[in-house]
Amino acid sequence: MAVEQLEISVLEDLEPRIWAIARRFSSNPDEIEDFKQIGRIAVWQVLEKNPEANTPYILKAVENRFLDEKRKERTQKRGSGRKPLSIHKYEGEEFSIEESLGVDGDISELEKTEFIKSCLREKFGRTYLRFIKGNRKQLPGQIVRALVEEVWKLDETRIPEVDYQKFVESGMQSFLFAFYGNSPARAIQDAYPGKFFEWELGRVSNGFWQGEQGYKNAVNAVKWLCEKHKINGSERFVNIGLDEFEKTGFTRMLHLHFHDSIFLAIKSVFPSLKPWQMRQTMRGFYGNVENERQAVDSLLLELGFPLFSSLTPEEIYDANPRRLRTSHFMDAGLRGILARHHKAIYEIFDYTYPGKTYPWFFYGCYKRNGNIKELGKKAIAWLFDNYLEIPNQDIPRYASLDLFWRMGFSGLLTRRDLGLGSSVYEAIDLAYPGEFSREDFSRSRVIYQIPGLKDFRTREKGK
Repeated sequence: MAVEQLEISVLEDLEPRIWAIARRFSSNPDEIEDFKQIGRIAVWQVLEKNPEANTPYILKAVENRFLDEKRKERTQKRGSGRKPLSIHKYEGEEFSIEESLGVDGDISELEKTEFIKSCLREKFGRTYLRFIKGNRKQLPGQIVRALVEEVWKLDETRIPEVDYQKFVESGMQSFLFAFYGNSPARAIQDAYPGKFFEWELGRVSNGFWQGEQGYKNAVNAVKWLCEKHKINGSERFVNIGLDEFEKTGFTRMLHLHFHDSIFLAIKSVFPSLKPWQMRQTMRGFYGNVENERQAVDSLLLELGFPLFSSLTPEEIYDANPRRLRTSHFMDAGLRGILARHHKAIYEIFDYTYPGKTYPWFFYGCYKRNGNIKELGKKAIAWLFDNYLEIPNQDIPRYASLDLFWRMGFSGLLTRRDLGLGSSVYEAIDLAYPGEFSREDFSRSRVIYQIPGLKDFRTREKGK
């Protein structure tokens, strides 16, 4: 164990110098990466034979190994006629670590990994690392799979938990360094190609989020996050926020490609997504009347109302907007709109559809107006002049308690601060002062009914 600790320490110290030597042999980034791995293996081999070897000796061995690789490359280019060994099979055999390990539960993880090493030495010789690098490029991945499935006994859901410390505890840190540059993520991806995304393994590679490919990676990452939280874009309320992006390590990606906007990120996956479906809308979104109108339109359609933009005030009243409640806005994720208008539904519609609605169209409107008598006067006058279109001289023939109740105006008659005392005459006199006498509304008068008059006491279209 002490020897392995020495090896990993020396390897880490020499890494920059190995890289510098590799750059002397090639300018191609991929080839430099290959040389770095060859150099790590060369260092490991030297230290296995002679743990006391000094730095100049080790670096010379690295350089000689690079020279051997270049000679081999030149030989291959000249066409030596030698057929390379298959990376899938070696002389018709397959090395099966799983079969060798068995399932003995009494063997410790460290003992199992030592057994793996002894198997490798027995099969491929003391310099098995060089052999693996040159001929069995798939074997490191097989070793990692054996560690995951046979040594650590991890199921698929726990594989992303594998970290550097896991390799250290099993005495495989030197192996991880030599073949994967101390990257558990690279090791897992090599062992399970296409099975895990980089971000699932704790850390993405440098430049992963950069450029056009970085944007594609970002969209795939957001799609993965939505699937993880069972979001399909049709929800009334998308329950994903900054916390979920931060926990997954997506904050840099969010900043680079989506201007720190959760909405824009999720919209890249679901183009029809609306801002008000988000847990939190973009700052300043409701400062624009058109944005607010779109949100209100969406709510109206969802609740079965027609869009108010093409209707007259009387047609809007026919739709019975008194059914609207603040809870409808909250359930639809429109808390921002409610806050902007002090939870007053009339103020919302007066802002989004100016001149189309009046306070008495909505439940609770009289609580928010200081001059209740003036508002009551306008409401009653609108009812007879605009909605029912009854000539003034005919008002006594139609005005009745039943009419007020059917039209949803019973609250005006019974409010104590208005002082009407449920009197039809007092209500008409408030709207048309001095035009009628009490005798005009005597109980003995003939009251006309309006055919087909809608009853606003019923809720024909739901709540």
